[in-house]
Amino acid sequence: MFVGRVIHRLLRFGVGVAMARVLGAERFGVFSLALTVETMGEKVAESCLSWSVLKYVAHYDALGQKEELKGTVYGATLLNGAIALVMAIAVALLAPTIAQSAYGIPELAPPIRILAIALPFAVVQYIIVSALRGVQRG
Repeated sequence: MFVGRVIHRLLRFGVGVAMARVLGAERFGVFSLALTVETMGEKVAESCLSWSVLKYVAHYDALGQKEELKGTVYGATLLNGAIALVMAIAVALLAPTIAQSAYGIPELAPPIRILAIALPFAVVQYIIVSALRGVQRG
């Protein structure tokens, strides 16, 4: 787990450096701001449900209650996926307002819209990872 995190951080750093060099400072700054908006949307849409999934999946797995385990994962994925989809649509629709009001950079709206597409996928990924951690044997 630790090695995976270290590799993830190193790769993330390397991608950031490469993007800064390819895009240039100004465009990379715009991308970073758009990524911040997307990340905030993820956190709101995820609403800490992944921690509940982790708890209940581990609980149901320990008791051998596979149907409840499946129901927990399915329900959380459906609920969070729907919330994230609504959040992504809201972020995409409000992108010009967010770009102008929060940052004063109108050209930030298109990158915000593009990154909003990733929001539902990222949130569902949180649920899946939490479910996998819940059934992990230590």
